Amino acid sequence: MVLSTALDITRSRLELILENALLRQQLIVLKRQSKRPKLTWRDRALFVLLVSKIRTWKNALVIVQPDTVLRWHRELFRWVWKRRSRSKGKRGRPPLTGEIIALIKRMARHR
Repeated sequence: MVLSTALDITRSRLELILENALLRQQLIVLKRQSKRPKLTWRDRALFVLLVSKIRTWKNALVIVQPDTVLRWHRELFRWVWKRRSRSKGKRGRPPLTGEIIALIKRMARHR
């Protein structure tokens, strides 16, 4: 207890505020559910954001395991880049019309 208090003195004010926000969010989730908390995607994104700004984030987690938060981070990263790399418009060959398909089949039969 004394050691953790001494370590808190060396931490920045912003880091302490962010850790407090992480702990508050966990309390909000726990109050929302009675037995097993169900986290929404917003809760998960907020956890990932707050954890990325705190050095001692593993000590501040209570309701989820650190590996779970790391998995959420990877999933969020994958989702963001999947959306960014999606094509903006239609690309590639346009689909063939039924008329063209019928013509190709007729040409193949008469060969």
